[in-house]
Amino acid sequence: MTDAHEAPMAPTPIPTPENFPIEWDDPMAPKLHWIRDRMHFPNQVSPALDLFFEAHNAGFVHAFALYEMPLEGLILRSINGYAYNAVVPRMLSHEEMAAMGKRAQQNLGAAMMRSAEHWNDTLLPELKEHLGYWEEADLAGASLEQLIAITEETRRRWTRLWEIHFELLVPTLVASSLFRDTYADLFGEERAFDAFTLLQGFGNLTVEVNIALGRLSKTASPEVRAVVLETEPSAVADALRATEAGRSFLEDFEVYLQAYGRRSETWELNVPSWVEDPTPVWKMLQDHLSRPDADPEAELARQAAQREVALAETRAQLAGYPRPVVEHFEAMLRAAQTAVVLSEDHGFYIDFQGAHHVRQVLMELGRRLTAAGALASVDDVMMLTLDEVLASLAAVPFVDRRGLVEERRHELAHFASVQEPEMVGTMHPGPPSGDPVGRAIGRFFGTPPEPSTETGVLKGHAGSPGTVRGVARVARTLAEAQTVGRGEILVATMTSPSWTPLFGTVGGIVTDTGGVLSHSAVVAREYGIPAVVGTVKATAVIRDGQLIEVDGSNGLVRLLDRSADLA
Repeated sequence: MTDAHEAPMAPTPIPTPENFPIEWDDPMAPKLHWIRDRMHFPNQVSPALDLFFEAHNAGFVHAFALYEMPLEGLILRSINGYAYNAVVPRMLSHEEMAAMGKRAQQNLGAAMMRSAEHWNDTLLPELKEHLGYWEEADLAGASLEQLIAITEETRRRWTRLWEIHFELLVPTLVASSLFRDTYADLFGEERAFDAFTLLQGFGNLTVEVNIALGRLSKTASPEVRAVVLETEPSAVADALRATEAGRSFLEDFEVYLQAYGRRSETWELNVPSWVEDPTPVWKMLQDHLSRPDADPEAELARQAAQREVALAETRAQLAGYPRPVVEHFEAMLRAAQTAVVLSEDHGFYIDFQGAHHVRQVLMELGRRLTAAGALASVDDVMMLTLDEVLASLAAVPFVDRRGLVEERRHELAHFASVQEPEMVGTMHPGPPSGDPVGRAIGRFFGTPPEPSTETGVLKGHAGSPGTVRGVARVARTLAEAQTVGRGEILVATMTSPSWTPLFGTVGGIVTDTGGVLSHSAVVAREYGIPAVVGTVKATAVIRDGQLIEVDGSNGLVRLLDRSADLA
């Protein structure tokens, strides 16, 4: 939507590279503006992820319709093995768009103010009921007919989980974003970043994963501590089984996994969760044991204390303001403080526990097809869409998918050698500058930063305040990230919630993707470590081992070793 006095920008087709041909399966698809989603899927995705895309897209359509937003949805799809997202507009007149936008703001405003009640009384109980269904499902013992019924029910419940996801996430993102704007209106744009100090120190389930691991580390006896620290992570469990103390600790470790281990390092369905392969957890536990002075709970309390001091100062400054202004500030503060917790907690249940259970269903389907010779290995099920899997199981004998799997692997390998474009489809005018949802989404995903005009300086977005110098460790996977030493700077494309325990070790964070409301920024603020997010090219520009300075207050990364080329 453009200003009434401006000529609308005409849609412009985006040239597609010759080595990246696209076969569109919908005539409307090439008319949308598709943007590469590196924040959630920095690497290629498997065909099985179509099940995630299907649920994700339905969830956004549900939320946008619920709040009467002037958009159809924000959809994800795989193009040549890479994840892209696009906003789907509604075909409305200027007047209809304006009227719908006003209704959406009213609906979102009401949802923001009741988000805690809606979550605790309605959404969370429903989520737990869905998770309980999968907990009780006997996948291995089910007949083929029963397994297919479980699969269909899984598809329905998985879609409902993502409807809940965006029903909650849209107003919570807007709440945090609007609170930032409220703060800027009151105290000036130059102080806008200070707003986030008032949202820190509440904790959330993502942070609790690390706090609980820290508590577990404190229970390790000297004997157990020595075994864990001196053994390769993948072999720790076997080594501990050799002693009584070790076996006792393993029981406690298993309790931790059952509570927090239904998660993996990415949003992909082809990656084992921690309960399937706890190697990443053993590495994180080694980190905790190697720094016994670290106290995640004390750090959270420190952040809370800083918040209360800042809040008292802010309220003192507001003392002379008209009462309606103060009441509006307090209402927005409450909504944003709730939002910053729920923005992480919903992911604990949906993005990771839900995905874990969906993965278990897919793996059981893979076991049935492998046993019948229709797949070469169980993991090959991830190279098929769910519809293809169900079609194979419906035939007698099962349809052999081994050839198709090999074709898919070959195709993915081919495009892995190609530099995928950042955008495809058609360029359209952006959302109006006053659109609160557009601003919130931009602050979540991150907008392109201003180009740097200073040699040796990389610009991004201020994610978490403070300045730190340290050695850069470039990591594109959680396994690589676990080599980051204490006080070093983690440089990554993105960090998912499962990377959070590393935040207690590193000195700072630099990411290619994300904005001030992204997971990386939110959690960095909870840990009180500087973070610069959304640099676009940090992992390409910064060399592993390079000395850098992270200015999280101003969104700047200074390369103290100037040999890198920022051009």
